[in-house]
Amino acid sequence: MADQANSRTDQAGNTYQVRPEYAVMSKGLGLAWINKYHRDVYPHDFVVHNGRKYPVPRYYKEKLKQFDYDIQTIETKRVHKAKQHAEDNTPQRLAVQEKVHQAKVRDLRRGDHGL
Repeated sequence: MADQANSRTDQAGNTYQVRPEYAVMSKGLGLAWINKYHRDVYPHDFVVHNGRKYPVPRYYKEKLKQFDYDIQTIETKRVHKAKQHAEDNTPQRLAVQEKVHQAKVRDLRRGDHGL
């Protein structure tokens, strides 16, 4: 029996098979960027996109290995740093931080530039 998910019927009522859709990740997307800016990614352990910090994408981590970066040491330092700030990451502390953030956002007024 044919896979119904891959079967189509034309206007005349004829049924035919189609290849399933699939996505292929781009080979080399971002390669030129990481080749040029790998020194900025580590030791900082983040990338900046549109003014915001983001974790280093897995693809970049894989490419950084070709530059002889010791990814394991970098990740160990990341865990150590997280443990140093563990008191700021408790559910209670994060709830307080969220309240403060919401209060700041609520106080923002559109078009108010302090004039």
